[in-house]
Amino acid sequence: RNPNCVVVAHSLGSVIAADVLNEAIRAKDPLPVSGLVTIGSPLNILKLRHPMIKKFPFKWYDIYHPSDPVHAKGDLTIRKFKGAITRRLSRAEPYFVSHSSYWPSQIVANIINTLTQKGS
Repeated sequence: RNPNCVVVAHSLGSVIAADVLNEAIRAKDPLPVSGLVTIGSPLNILKLRHPMIKKFPFKWYDIYHPSDPVHAKGDLTIRKFKGAITRRLSRAEPYFVSHSSYWPSQIVANIINTLTQKGS
């Protein structure tokens, strides 16, 4: 019903969100979502229940701090996570607060706003 529904998920919630969306697409029953934003995601460590057979039919931004211990191993692998647009935040955050410092980020807010307003 809402063509500009954007899912924003942090940490383990990002694994759950990506997995649910992937399963819906695999079942050919896509959810009414126009964008996905994952922040501080451990997807490079964990994995989806089933591999992505194709990229999501909407934009997916994965945002992380280089010092975030949960978002280990850098950018999401394009081969495993098709279509994910990785955005590394340049502002250095201390190791012990980096995982919870996404919410006040203007970059995160701008990406969510753009997806919500334009769906692109």
